[in-house]
Amino acid sequence: MVLPQHIHERQRRNTGVEPEKKRKKSPSLDDALLVMSSSGTESPDSRGRLPSSGHLSSSLKRIEDAPAVRTDALRQQASDLGSDALDAPIVRQLVSSFLESSREAVPAVIEAVENNEWNDAAKAAHRIKGGAGHVGAEALAEAGRAIEHGIEEGRFDRVRRVAKVLPKTLSDAESKLRETVGSLSK
Repeated sequence: MVLPQHIHERQRRNTGVEPEKKRKKSPSLDDALLVMSSSGTESPDSRGRLPSSGHLSSSLKRIEDAPAVRTDALRQQASDLGSDALDAPIVRQLVSSFLESSREAVPAVIEAVENNEWNDAAKAAHRIKGGAGHVGAEALAEAGRAIEHGIEEGRFDRVRRVAKVLPKTLSDAESKLRETVGSLSK
């Protein structure tokens, strides 16, 4: 795949080496957004960043703008489990398990962030992101993703700020999931 010129320039500026000689590392959220958006109409700013390229404000904006729950994603998961009904026992069990896990993972992220235990925070954020993706809790998945990427990129102030919105984001997801699938055990 041929990358647009502004991406090559950004790689030289950020890594100090030519794109064909760049260090092997996981792509950052910024890099992924640049590649995904390169076919769009947005243009990079003077620093080679697209408007949604991973700044703290855009991370929080993506979390805020994401739906608490995408019912189409939950419906697909229900279908994959052999049910057409969102209130089927198997779907309720999936949602209950997700909520139980998230109620443990959110405080774990917050505590790990407060103690600068970045590996533990990343593991808990990964659990949140994965579980949220299974039940369509898009905003919570986005928060988990932002925390993981912030830790990978060493942007710990961003991680701290995103971690602060986790409890409300989980609460919003839980309310919407309860509304969608019916009564659940606490």
